[in-house]
Amino acid sequence: MEFLFLVLKSIAIISAIGVVSVRNPVHSVLALIIVFGSVAGIMLLLGAEFLAIVYLVVYVGAIAVLFLFVVMMLNVRIVELSSGAINYLPLGALLVMILGLLITTPLLQIFPEDFPTHVHKPINLLDPASNIMVLGQYLFTYEVVSFILGGLILLIAMLGAILLTLTHEQDVRRQDIFAQKARSLVDSVKNVR
Repeated sequence: MEFLFLVLKSIAIISAIGVVSVRNPVHSVLALIIVFGSVAGIMLLLGAEFLAIVYLVVYVGAIAVLFLFVVMMLNVRIVELSSGAINYLPLGALLVMILGLLITTPLLQIFPEDFPTHVHKPINLLDPASNIMVLGQYLFTYEVVSFILGGLILLIAMLGAILLTLTHEQDVRRQDIFAQKARSLVDSVKNVR
């Protein structure tokens, strides 16, 4: 289990570095999808199945694919690394070291040296239900009205987006269902000899 955690962690870190260092924007978005997938795997290892599934559906299934489509539709050209950007490398390294120092100094004061490095998940033998089951029971028992209202708000937002983007152009042939239903067999089929 620790080996799998180390593998997923290293994949996430390497892919995250690839997101910001790759020149091609399409490859950068693909590296972002790999980061999301490995973080979802880490959440599965920690026992948060619902969060892992929601993470995959929301981030990989929606946001990252949207980024990929936008990058591909905009036809962003691959920008070559200019020689002027290398001049800013020492300043960037200095800022990264200062930021790292600002982040790690309070953490060293919060956590003492004898802080346990391994967090053991407690075993609950009385209630073997998974957190997905408990969350579903809570949502559909106590928060039914909020759940239904959230679905209605999303439905109204989807219909509004469709109506805002719907255009009626004159040159486009539209389907007329009533005219199709009113046609007879004699009018629509011709014998060709």
